[in-house]
This record gives sequence, C-alpha cells and structure tokens, in this order.
Amino acid sequence: MRADWRSWRGVTLPWLDVRARWVIRLRGQLANDVLPPTLRLADSGNGFNRGFEQGALLLDQGVGLSSEIHFAKGLRQWWLFLDTSYGELNGDDDLWRQLTSVGVGWQAQLLRREQHQLYSRITLGHPISHRGQGGFDDDGTQLFWSLRYAR
Repeated sequence: MRADWRSWRGVTLPWLDVRARWVIRLRGQLANDVLPPTLRLADSGNGFNRGFEQGALLLDQGVGLSSEIHFAKGLRQWWLFLDTSYGELNGDDDLWRQLTSVGVGWQAQLLRREQHQLYSRITLGHPISHRGQGGFDDDGTQLFWSLRYAR
C-alpha cells in the first residue's frame, strides 16, 4: 500500500515582507515482502531527501515527511526545506535507515512566448543526519538542476 498527501497554508514571513506558502508533504508505503527495486519507495534525490544522492535510500516500507516554505520575488520562486525519512528493507537482515536533510531551492521562468514556457530549477540540499544498519555514507551537499519545457 502506498499513500501521498500534500497540504499548504498561506503564512507571512516578517523578515522578508512577503506572503509565503507553507507546504507539507507526507508519503509512505507498507509492504510485508521484499519488493523489486522498481516498486520500492525512493526517498532520496531530487524529489525527496534532497541532501542525498538519487537512489541512496530505497525502502520496502517507510514514511517520509517534507516541510517547505515557498515565496516569490519577481518572476522567481524560492523555497527552504526540511526532509526526513525512516524506513526498512525487508529480507534476511531487516535493515532500517533514517535520513534528514535541509536546503534551499530556486525556480525561474526563462522563456515565455505564446504557449511555450521554459523553466530552470536548482535545488541545493545538505544532509544533517543519517543513521541505520548496514552502514551508510553521505556524499555531502547535493546540487540538482533541471530544465522544464511546458506547452
């Protein structure tokens, strides 16, 4: 069983004098069996726990919580985030892992013509905690960059 939940609330940031959105994302998965890698919950990389490299945390069962503050300045959007995940790999050893990271993100619209739009997105995440069985090593601060074309 897999579930994703997302909620947001408008907040005021007095130190920036802007209206912001506080976004909370919760995701989880339950499984009694060892799952193939394609069905495991991926809780690291650009989508979740952005302070760790893509694929560093694949879980058979677990839960992840992300809290973000989004605010806009001009045509650019910024956000601060805190991600944390806990989960287990089923099998002979029943390994468990817990990751937490913090960071900042930026998105800007580079091009807008008629129905064509081009966006650039950069996320900088830093691991602040990683624990678990079976050993785990973080690679330090992670930078993710993407271009998105929308029509």
